[in-house]
Amino acid sequence: MVYRWPAPRYWSLCLLLLPVATLFGNALVCLSVCTDRGLHTATNYFIVSLAIADIMVAILVMPLAVYVEVRHVTYLLCKRVCTLFCVQSAGYVDMVLPLKYSLAFLFIN
Repeated sequence: MVYRWPAPRYWSLCLLLLPVATLFGNALVCLSVCTDRGLHTATNYFIVSLAIADIMVAILVMPLAVYVEVRHVTYLLCKRVCTLFCVQSAGYVDMVLPLKYSLAFLFIN
Protein backbone atom coordinates (compact mmCIF):
# COMPACT_ATOMS: atom_id res chain seq x y z
CA MET A 1 0.00 0.00 0.00
CA VAL A 2 1.39 3.38 -1.04
CA TYR A 3 0.82 6.38 1.18
CA ARG A 4 -0.60 9.35 -0.67
CA TRP A 5 0.07 12.80 0.64
CA PRO A 6 -3.06 14.90 1.03
CA ALA A 7 -3.62 17.73 -1.41
CA PRO A 8 -2.13 21.02 -0.24
CA ARG A 9 -4.59 23.21 1.61
CA TYR A 10 -3.54 26.74 0.86
CA TRP A 11 -6.68 28.14 2.49
CA SER A 12 -5.36 26.88 5.82
CA LEU A 13 -2.67 29.58 5.65
CA CYS A 14 -5.45 32.18 5.63
CA LEU A 15 -6.96 30.52 8.68
CA LEU A 16 -3.62 30.80 10.46
CA LEU A 17 -3.54 34.52 9.82
CA LEU A 18 -6.83 35.18 11.64
CA PRO A 19 -5.58 34.54 15.20
CA VAL A 20 -2.40 36.49 14.48
CA ALA A 21 -4.35 39.47 13.11
CA THR A 22 -6.77 39.34 16.05
CA LEU A 23 -3.92 39.27 18.52
CA PHE A 24 -2.09 42.11 16.78
CA GLY A 25 -5.16 44.36 16.43
CA ASN A 26 -6.30 43.95 20.02
CA ALA A 27 -2.76 44.45 21.30
CA LEU A 28 -2.69 47.76 19.42
CA VAL A 29 -5.95 48.78 21.11
CA CYS A 30 -4.54 47.98 24.55
CA LEU A 31 -1.25 49.70 23.78
CA SER A 32 -2.90 52.86 22.46
CA VAL A 33 -5.13 53.24 25.52
CA CYS A 34 -2.25 52.57 27.90
CA THR A 35 0.17 55.02 26.29
CA ASP A 36 -2.11 57.97 25.45
CA ARG A 37 -3.29 59.90 28.53
CA GLY A 38 -6.24 61.36 26.60
CA LEU A 39 -7.68 57.88 26.14
CA HIS A 40 -7.87 57.13 29.87
CA THR A 41 -11.66 57.17 30.15
CA ALA A 42 -14.14 54.70 31.57
CA THR A 43 -15.44 53.84 28.11
CA ASN A 44 -11.98 53.03 26.83
CA TYR A 45 -11.29 50.87 29.87
CA PHE A 46 -14.31 48.79 28.88
CA ILE A 47 -12.95 48.57 25.35
CA VAL A 48 -9.59 47.41 26.73
CA SER A 49 -11.42 44.79 28.77
CA LEU A 50 -13.09 43.47 25.60
CA ALA A 51 -9.74 43.58 23.78
CA ILE A 52 -8.13 41.49 26.52
CA ALA A 53 -10.99 38.98 26.28
CA ASP A 54 -10.47 38.84 22.51
CA ILE A 55 -6.74 38.29 23.02
CA MET A 56 -7.51 35.36 25.28
CA VAL A 57 -9.86 33.91 22.65
CA ALA A 58 -7.18 34.42 19.98
CA ILE A 59 -4.64 32.55 22.10
CA LEU A 60 -6.78 29.78 23.55
CA VAL A 61 -9.67 29.10 21.16
CA MET A 62 -8.73 30.15 17.64
CA PRO A 63 -5.65 27.90 17.23
CA LEU A 64 -7.72 24.89 18.28
CA ALA A 65 -10.48 25.87 15.88
CA VAL A 66 -7.96 26.17 13.04
CA TYR A 67 -6.54 22.76 13.92
CA VAL A 68 -10.00 21.19 13.93
CA GLU A 69 -10.89 22.80 10.60
CA VAL A 70 -7.67 21.79 8.86
CA ARG A 71 -7.30 18.26 10.25
CA HIS A 72 -11.02 17.37 10.20
CA VAL A 73 -10.96 15.90 13.69
CA THR A 74 -13.71 15.84 16.27
CA TYR A 75 -13.30 18.52 18.85
CA LEU A 76 -13.92 17.16 22.32
CA LEU A 77 -14.12 20.58 23.94
CA CYS A 78 -16.83 21.87 21.60
CA LYS A 79 -19.42 22.12 24.37
CA ARG A 80 -17.07 24.10 26.59
CA VAL A 81 -16.09 26.44 23.77
CA CYS A 82 -19.76 27.06 22.99
CA THR A 83 -20.34 27.83 26.66
CA LEU A 84 -17.38 30.24 26.61
CA PHE A 85 -18.84 31.91 23.53
CA CYS A 86 -22.22 32.32 25.26
CA VAL A 87 -20.59 33.84 28.32
CA GLN A 88 -18.56 36.24 26.16
CA SER A 89 -21.66 37.19 24.17
CA ALA A 90 -23.60 37.84 27.36
CA GLY A 91 -20.76 40.04 28.64
CA TYR A 92 -20.71 41.98 25.38
CA VAL A 93 -24.46 42.57 25.44
CA ASP A 94 -24.22 43.55 29.10
CA MET A 95 -21.63 46.20 28.26
CA VAL A 96 -23.37 47.53 25.15
CA LEU A 97 -26.93 47.56 26.52
CA PRO A 98 -26.53 47.49 30.29
CA LEU A 99 -30.03 48.55 31.30
CA LYS A 100 -31.96 46.55 28.72
CA TYR A 101 -29.92 43.43 29.34
CA SER A 102 -30.26 43.48 33.11
CA LEU A 103 -34.02 44.16 32.93
CA ALA A 104 -34.52 41.37 30.38
CA PHE A 105 -32.50 39.03 32.58
CA LEU A 106 -34.70 39.82 35.57
CA PHE A 107 -37.89 39.06 33.65
CA ILE A 108 -36.59 35.81 32.16
CA ASN A 109 -35.76 34.29 35.52
